[in-house]
Amino acid sequence: MFKNLRGIFRKKSSTEEFINRRFNIKINDFSFYDEALTHKSISEDKNNNYERLEFLGDSILGSVISHILYTKFDRLEEGDLTRFKAKIVSRKSLNAIGKSLDLQSIVKIDKSIDITHTSILGNVFEALIGAVYLDLGYTQTFKVIAGILDHQIDFKTIHKIDLNYKGILIEYCHKHGKQLKFRTSSDRDENGDYEANIVLDNNAFTNGIGRSKKIAEQNASKEACEKLQLLKEI
Repeated sequence: MFKNLRGIFRKKSSTEEFINRRFNIKINDFSFYDEALTHKSISEDKNNNYERLEFLGDSILGSVISHILYTKFDRLEEGDLTRFKAKIVSRKSLNAIGKSLDLQSIVKIDKSIDITHTSILGNVFEALIGAVYLDLGYTQTFKVIAGILDHQIDFKTIHKIDLNYKGILIEYCHKHGKQLKFRTSSDRDENGDYEANIVLDNNAFTNGIGRSKKIAEQNASKEACEKLQLLKEI
C-alpha cells in the first residue's frame, strides 16, 4: 500500500518538475496544472478536465501575443498584425508548440485515443497557460508565453509573410512626399495573368504579375518595398 502511494507521489512530483522546467516557473498550486493535463476521456466529472482552462488560456494567450506584436512591429497596420497573430494562434502552430514541449508525455488521456492528428496538444498548451495565470498571475504568464514564442517563432521572417505591401508603400510615399501611381492592365495576358507597373515620381520603378489585379499590385509593391529597403525597418 505505502509503496503504491510513494509511486503516485513520485509521478506527480515528476510531472510538476517537468512543467517547472519547460515553462521556467515554480508551481505553487499543482491542482491547476493537473486539471490542465486531464482529457475528458478519463474524467468522470464533466468539469474536471482541461476544457475550461483551455478557454481561459486561449484568451490570455491572445492578449499577450497582441501585446508582443504591437510592441515589436510598430510599423505594421492593424490588418497585418491580425494576420500575423492568426498564424501564431492557429491550431497547426499551437499543436507544433505543444509537441515541441513534449506535452504528449504528460497529458492524461485514454490510451485508445491517438492524438497524432488531433488538436489535443494545442488545447493542452492553452490550458496550461490558463493554469499558470491562475497560479502565478498575469506578469509571470506573460514571461512564460514570451519565452516560449522566442524559441518557437522566428519573428524576423514570419511577419514578412502576407504583409500588405501596397499599404506599406503608400504610407512611405505619403510620408516622404513622393508621387505614386499604379498602372495595372485591364486584361489578362496569354498566361492568364494581370500585370501591374509602379511609377514613382514619374519614373518606372517596379512591376509584378498575378492571377488578379490585387495580387499583381501586391507583387509589384513587394518589389518596390524591397528596392526601397522598407522591410528592414519593420
